[in-house]
Amino acid sequence: LTHLGICTMDELRLKEQYLQRQQRVGRPEHEIQAIKDDILFLKQSLEPQKPKGAPKTAQRPPQRQQRQKQRYNTHHVVCIDGLNFADRWATPSHWSVKGMRQKVKRLVKAAERANIQLITFFDQTNKSEEAQNKWYQRREKEVASGQRRMPTGMAFLLGWAFYECNCEVHYSYAADCDDTIVAYAAHLNGTVLSQDSDFLRYRGKTFDLANDYVIVRGRLELISDRWDWSTRVETRRILDPPPATLGVHDQPAFASVRDEGLYLRGAPSPLIKRLGYNPHGRVAALRAAVYWRLGIQHEVTEVYPYWDKNTKWVEWAEEVVTPRQGDFLLNQDPMEIVRQVFPERSEEKPAGVSNENWKKHVFCMDCVVLELVALATSQNFLALMCQYAA
Repeated sequence: LTHLGICTMDELRLKEQYLQRQQRVGRPEHEIQAIKDDILFLKQSLEPQKPKGAPKTAQRPPQRQQRQKQRYNTHHVVCIDGLNFADRWATPSHWSVKGMRQKVKRLVKAAERANIQLITFFDQTNKSEEAQNKWYQRREKEVASGQRRMPTGMAFLLGWAFYECNCEVHYSYAADCDDTIVAYAAHLNGTVLSQDSDFLRYRGKTFDLANDYVIVRGRLELISDRWDWSTRVETRRILDPPPATLGVHDQPAFASVRDEGLYLRGAPSPLIKRLGYNPHGRVAALRAAVYWRLGIQHEVTEVYPYWDKNTKWVEWAEEVVTPRQGDFLLNQDPMEIVRQVFPERSEEKPAGVSNENWKKHVFCMDCVVLELVALATSQNFLALMCQYAA
């Protein structure tokens, strides 16, 4: 008994140290609360037991009891709404592709231990007019405010991270992303993992829905404590069979370039307003060479935001680019291409720019070039970023 008590005290001490580390790195509040609940339970478990027949006091707190966790003893499929959890895998204040890769690897290993097969989905479809308006407004806000939370190319970096872990990766293309996720989950008798309440609107629900996850003792556990199914309004049907999708090797980043002749991008850096240019504009010649390399022969309309010093507001560049041979741009060291396109990559941080924003801008300069190199040479985009990027 003494030995068991010492082990429990050690577990409590380690748990408290873990809590302090997680608070320092700014983990989400729900994760911090879950750790606090575990600590409280351990403390209560160490209290002297009452005589037989006395009421028990060492119980888990009510908030912990209310969390509906799902565990599986047999193989189970979970379809993840990928970008919905992007901030769990990429820290907004510090963009690190290596850190992202490790977090995804940890998640997949935890899923395997829990008999869960993860299938990840990312949106690459044409958006509705309302969704497009929201997208434009958000990009304009990013430029005007000088703020950018998530790394550019996030959907493609995460796609490669899951692919490296032998997970299925789908980019919705033939149908809406939500419709695609639900169709696969229903077809495979699986669970949708998303924090988006839109998944409550499907008629004849034949899939489970979880809004969060935790990793407990190395195993993945799904949490369903947000949804109120009694209030849902069923407005959408479940597609059957599941719609076609693109994979990481199908060049999803250029899907609209191939089919519509449109290259639409946002604000990859928080310094577009401060420095006076959008990095996407700097790599136009490189993109034209990549179009040629990939066999794209039609003209491409390239659209991206920039800060207009005259109007003092965000404007949208719209340029028509003709694919042209330029293999000499690609037949060299990738970082040499970065330095040619962005000479400031090797310079000191400009005065008045925070360290965080400058590091994000350097990340952006590397990313917009290495993404094109990866597309042109059929390489793993994430692996290139891990090898060369800041």
